[in-house]
Amino acid sequence: RQDSVMAEPVLLRSLQGPPQGRLTACSLLPGRQQVVTGSQDGSLLLWNLSPGRPRPVRLTGVTGGHVTCIKAMGNTLVASSMDSTVSIWKNWE
Repeated sequence: RQDSVMAEPVLLRSLQGPPQGRLTACSLLPGRQQVVTGSQDGSLLLWNLSPGRPRPVRLTGVTGGHVTCIKAMGNTLVASSMDSTVSIWKNWE
């Protein structure tokens, strides 16, 4: 029997969210080099993970404050907020 040896984890990148609100949710977008983060102040940021592109793009339309969950499927992005609001974007890329 061979014991499997796991490789040591390697930090690829660290992203700094907005100073005015704590990050409360994030989602790595399948098949893309992007991450979406949500924060306590209700902001939703789209981060491009390609080298040299660290600045996030703010997605508008979140009205419920404190983002609790983010999910992406195809060209649809869904975010839920603490006040039970669900925001849905189509063709958001």
